[in-house]
Amino acid sequence: MVKTRLIQFKVFKDVESFLTPIEDKELPFKVKRVFYIYNIEAGDIRGGHTHKKCKQLLICLQGKIKVVCDDGKVKKNYILCHPTIGLYVPPMVWATQHFQADDSILLVLADKYYDQSDYIHDYKKFKEKI
Repeated sequence: MVKTRLIQFKVFKDVESFLTPIEDKELPFKVKRVFYIYNIEAGDIRGGHTHKKCKQLLICLQGKIKVVCDDGKVKKNYILCHPTIGLYVPPMVWATQHFQADDSILLVLADKYYDQSDYIHDYKKFKEKI
């Protein structure tokens, strides 16, 4: 069973804008790295790998992104299209992001610093490890 899950963040609205705080008490891990992906054309695909140890939270700040999560047995699709929803992706879940709008921005929070050796880019090797 895919162990991913959606996390809903609070929203505060005033007359002119919205504010969505993300506090560590709402997250399933302590954040060590933050990055974002943007300037991607609709139809482009990112990801296509898993992490051995790294946990991630994906948030679509703008646009629309379909995320396919695969634990080697079950695949589950999510549509991220609102900045108040985060998708938790634990280690050893193969994740692929399908950008569905030209203006999409994907924010990623991670519990590990970048480490190339934590990645598995070959689906066959991923399946062998689970």
